[in-house]
Amino acid sequence: MSSQGLRSSVLIFNNLACLLFVALCLLSFQEKMTKRGSNFNRLQVVETSDDSTSCRTFIMNDEDHTLGNSLRYIIMNNPEVQFCGYTVPHPLEEKIHFRIQTYGSLPEDILRKGLTDLRDICVHVKQAFKGATADFNRIHSLSNLSSETSN
Repeated sequence: MSSQGLRSSVLIFNNLACLLFVALCLLSFQEKMTKRGSNFNRLQVVETSDDSTSCRTFIMNDEDHTLGNSLRYIIMNNPEVQFCGYTVPHPLEEKIHFRIQTYGSLPEDILRKGLTDLRDICVHVKQAFKGATADFNRIHSLSNLSSETSN
């Protein structure tokens, strides 16, 4: 394999490794939900004094920037969303305040769609990473075999 091909393979491998890390962190969200039991409130809706149905703030307990920034990015790509942002109230608190403001759609529906889309992306990245890893290992082992037979 040429050095250019090897550099490209390593670059693809490193990028996929980063994406897999994010995917695994987000998939751990599901594991945390089952470990906490039914008494733990993962998601809370902040009640407001106005009757607006197009703006809502959610509190996501036991979460941080990993989910907040990824989910914010996915939701902001939805054309129905006017604003989406999150804050971590304090570095020692494991929760984020996640705000969604829409042009008329229900924020709960937008959040549900965002979480579903993010999960689908994570599953795709995980599958792509496994495929790229298998290809890399296959190519790498073939180059080792050819170098061993030439010696």
